[in-house]
Amino acid sequence: MLNVATGANKLPPKDIPPGILKAIFLYAVAPDFLLDPSLGSGPESPWCQALRMSKSFVAVNKSWNAVGTPFLYEHIVLRRVGQVVALRRTLHESAKNLAALVKSLDVRCYVLEDYKPLFDKSMLMIFQQCNDLSSFTFNAFSNFRSPIRLVPLDTLQQLTHFSYGDTVRPTDIFDQLPLLSGRLTSLVLPPLLELNGVSLDISFPSLRRLEVYATPSLAMLLAKNWIMPGLEELIVRYRYSFASMDPDFTHVFRAHGHSLKYLQFPPEQWQLYQLQNLDELCPNLEHLVVNPLCKIVSHPKIKWIDLCLITEQMMNQGRGYRRGMSRRSPATQAIPWMVVIRMTIIVALATKKLWNDLV
Repeated sequence: MLNVATGANKLPPKDIPPGILKAIFLYAVAPDFLLDPSLGSGPESPWCQALRMSKSFVAVNKSWNAVGTPFLYEHIVLRRVGQVVALRRTLHESAKNLAALVKSLDVRCYVLEDYKPLFDKSMLMIFQQCNDLSSFTFNAFSNFRSPIRLVPLDTLQQLTHFSYGDTVRPTDIFDQLPLLSGRLTSLVLPPLLELNGVSLDISFPSLRRLEVYATPSLAMLLAKNWIMPGLEELIVRYRYSFASMDPDFTHVFRAHGHSLKYLQFPPEQWQLYQLQNLDELCPNLEHLVVNPLCKIVSHPKIKWIDLCLITEQMMNQGRGYRRGMSRRSPATQAIPWMVVIRMTIIVALATKKLWNDLV
């Protein structure tokens, strides 16, 4: 075996075999799901550093360019309207079939009124070329008088993950979902407060992961109108502006809990009573993410329990939860001995003291 780093068989960069280059590139850049591409993270964020690293791959020589180009185009994030136009032009004018390399597209930019026609045209052309797109996140927004509309997605036969941003109209969502429901394996929905005038009955035969916000309309929709026979992960998020609402998710667990293995509930008080009888509603549950104020959940198949922390009080509650789980009692006798209990921090809301206490 050649040693490309040391010894007599050391190779210059231009002679490194493509297979070895690909392995190096895979380990040089963090996986996409670990990186946050939001503008608020700043120009030195891990995502920006990973992007600069991917750009450097293609600037060394021709052999590196050939191996590095798929890494550069596989996951694309568009944070400004100008980048949308630039991508459309690049895909159209390049002699290479770069569109075939695009597997994931994340659009999260503010669109001025005057640029909306150009934005819509560019997005449509991008979708017409990127036939192998498997993941799409749409969070483009404009002013409230003229919200951004989704482009037609029925041509994307490979699309399996779809994430809707807060600015997408519910009518647009439910116009598109029936066209995609048969092949979606992952779906992220924005807060849905009103569902008037939309078609609600949808079947998702392949859906494995669903992320939603806790609203009464959404809870009723999931329980009564959606068919999700293979749902394994349910993430329910919460916003303080919804504090006056009390959506009941026990009906959701009763309808879809038989296949759930992962459940994340928001760190608030209103949902605690809904976690009763999880062993009956979600018999195959293995991983639970809850508020440390929650009572100990008795479940024979639980392997991991994550406690979401926001305040110092929750830190103390979390420690008490751990101590309670370590004692054998009627509340814990149905829980396996080897269950792992971890305390995790909600980064955006945590205080510096809470970080220090946990670390």
